[in-house]
Amino acid sequence: IESDDWGAIRSSYESYKSIVRLDKSFETDLYAKYDQIEGYGDLVQLYETLGKVKDINGKTPIITANTIVANPNFTKIKESKYESYHYELLPDTLNKVYPNENVFELFKEGINLGFIKPQFHGREHLNVFAWLNDLRNGQKLALKAFDHGVYGYNSNNGIRRNHMAAFDAKSEIELNFIEMSIKEGLSHFNDLFGFKSETMIAPCYVWGDHVENISKKNGVNAIQGIRIQYKPSKNSNKYARRFHYTGQHNKRNQIYFVRNAFFEPTHFGVDLSINSVLSSADNLFAIGCPLIIGSHRINYMGGIDSLNREQNLRGLELLIKTLLNKYPDIEFMTSDELYSLVHKHDK
Repeated sequence: IESDDWGAIRSSYESYKSIVRLDKSFETDLYAKYDQIEGYGDLVQLYETLGKVKDINGKTPIITANTIVANPNFTKIKESKYESYHYELLPDTLNKVYPNENVFELFKEGINLGFIKPQFHGREHLNVFAWLNDLRNGQKLALKAFDHGVYGYNSNNGIRRNHMAAFDAKSEIELNFIEMSIKEGLSHFNDLFGFKSETMIAPCYVWGDHVENISKKNGVNAIQGIRIQYKPSKNSNKYARRFHYTGQHNKRNQIYFVRNAFFEPTHFGVDLSINSVLSSADNLFAIGCPLIIGSHRINYMGGIDSLNREQNLRGLELLIKTLLNKYPDIEFMTSDELYSLVHKHDK
């Protein structure tokens, strides 16, 4: 189960209500409506759910938690009048948002207990140049969100310059910035968690060759994603599309892992999400392929709406138990463990 967005600042009840008054289209942004950086209760309930079931080897389900290791330092950015970018590391963000909860220590405890395994999702989930440009130009929604400590929202900038697409570059300066952010981010990841990230996934599935080059140089051996890679170009306002399959290698000898099922109940409902995964499992296991389930953090967050977390965790438990009943020899593993398995058979 590959789950994106862990560690990233997103929304809050107050910011959602305030920004909706400025722009009604914000009501349709489910991430603004439900997603919030993980809190103590979110992690406790996720761990409790995962701890209820075990596979043939006695191992509980484990979430590959693709993690952002830094967020914007809004205070310093505002002091610079939006001219320069500053960031803070994940533990600092968590301490600001939840000053009375030791969330980061609980996050690490989940690693030790075998419920989650972080992998790299970026230094930040943010296209710094597009965001700062909107702020400097006085874009009302950008400024309103900024005042609430929010950068992720529907920026309505067309297919390019999405504020969330961290690795989208349109100039040499931006390319250099992205490469530096990946190198720094992977170093921070190692410092924060005590191990290197063997795999990674690009925010919004947007990345170019430069991302693969710099990540390989810094120890990343596998690229997670969906079937389509959205490849940016300096000379076009649209992305080129590149298609991938699980087990495919690039010229750097990195392996691609492609998600082939999706448990996204916040977007599509619990029943539809469960049935979709079960259908995919039948087809994949019949031909000997691993089931790689994409399931974003939003599905398990309850800080804004606790019902979102509760009903989706019940759905996750039901999904896993149903899979185990139908396929009792299922083995749970993380993306880096899958890489080790595939790499061993490549030799």
